[in-house]
Amino acid sequence: MAWRDCQAWCDEGLSLSTTCNQTARLFDAALNQYVTWTENPNLDGLQGTLKSLQNTSPDFAMGMVLSIGLDLMSTGRTPRLDQEFNNSIKQLNQLSQSNSLSKREKLHCKAVGLFASENLKSACNVWEDILVDYPNDILALKFAYDTYFYLGNSMMIRDSVGRVLPFYKSTNPFYGYLKGMYAFGLQETNLYSLAEKYGKEALALNQYDCWASHSLAHCYEMTGQTHTGIDFLSSTEEQWKRGSMLACHNYWHWALYHVENGDYDSALDIYDQQISSRSKSSFPLDIVDAVSLLKRLEIQGVYVGERWEDIYEICQSRLNDHVTVFNDAHYLMSCLGAKKEQSVNLFLRSVNDYIEISNGDNKDINVQVGLSLYKSIVAFTDERYDDVVELLYPIKYDLVKIGGSNAQRDVFQQILLEASIKSKAYFKLAKALLHERKLVKENSPLTDRMMSRLLICHE
Repeated sequence: MAWRDCQAWCDEGLSLSTTCNQTARLFDAALNQYVTWTENPNLDGLQGTLKSLQNTSPDFAMGMVLSIGLDLMSTGRTPRLDQEFNNSIKQLNQLSQSNSLSKREKLHCKAVGLFASENLKSACNVWEDILVDYPNDILALKFAYDTYFYLGNSMMIRDSVGRVLPFYKSTNPFYGYLKGMYAFGLQETNLYSLAEKYGKEALALNQYDCWASHSLAHCYEMTGQTHTGIDFLSSTEEQWKRGSMLACHNYWHWALYHVENGDYDSALDIYDQQISSRSKSSFPLDIVDAVSLLKRLEIQGVYVGERWEDIYEICQSRLNDHVTVFNDAHYLMSCLGAKKEQSVNLFLRSVNDYIEISNGDNKDINVQVGLSLYKSIVAFTDERYDDVVELLYPIKYDLVKIGGSNAQRDVFQQILLEASIKSKAYFKLAKALLHERKLVKENSPLTDRMMSRLLICHE
């Protein structure tokens, strides 16, 4: 693929504040890897590309925007705990004052700064402002899209793409990828048939589009088409796993089908052969996949053994991160799974300290939802099932605020269901919640098994 030089960027109305063609091409190469979830071996992967970009033009503003933005989007770094990262953000802020930058580039700098200060909603507003004037700015779109995901804003995951997709010609190398992105937003807003249509169109354009494969995997998960999902992911594995940055997550989806079907051995095989090793990447998405799968298996009564210890060792260094409530809840589950009471207490104290000193969207979400969620997870481990229901049921419809997808957040709905089933005070609520779940997802062996447990527990 020929990466865009300075003139090519200018021809698309996206001029860059550099005259170095190598800089422009490296920026394009890094951007391409971000959008496609791939690592280009000829450029030593995404991190190698960013390093080359930094070495070539250390003061290139959009290069810094991309590099810092990617660290923020990974949810693996926070300037609150990382002084080197904080210094980079300050440097970008100073650079943004330069008259050599275009209005678009300055807005990009502003948006990244807002995200870094935990003002995610405001950052999205700036990216949307960019997209009104520059609908072909794929970086603004992808940053907004990912941030909406962290905010749990399903409609804007969908509509951010829907607003700009008509501006893309079919010859644009990102055209198919936008269809896959749109498919994900459609299924997050329960438009499954339309999502499947766009997902398949994306794959017809590029069979290696791992995000489009991921979008279809969600469709099959949410509509109870587990056998279709297994057949799809198994028959296309060689294609979607080329998207190495998303491979762990797609394997997680594959395992979820087996959990739904009650085939726990197959789910554990995927964990042991694919997910466990990938979770050692330290990439938070891979880590939470591992934790989530183990927790779901435990809820179903499966003994997962020492696997908790291994994933806890990876999570241990992140107990003070507090970048998203979604991540934090999974780190906490790893502590509880490994029976690390001291780490549980450390985490809970750390969250309270974070709330005391912080401002921004994540602090607000912690106060509104996070604290009750964390306490409910601890109560579930302690078998205080009435407490779980009393903590978790009132925030059932607020959990969307913690981010993640409907499928990812379902682990917390399963905790609520299992607790209400085992609760003497709330077993009638359990029956109501199971009926609610069954009507939305009619073909759900997991729901059927839960209903059977309810009847056995309260004969």
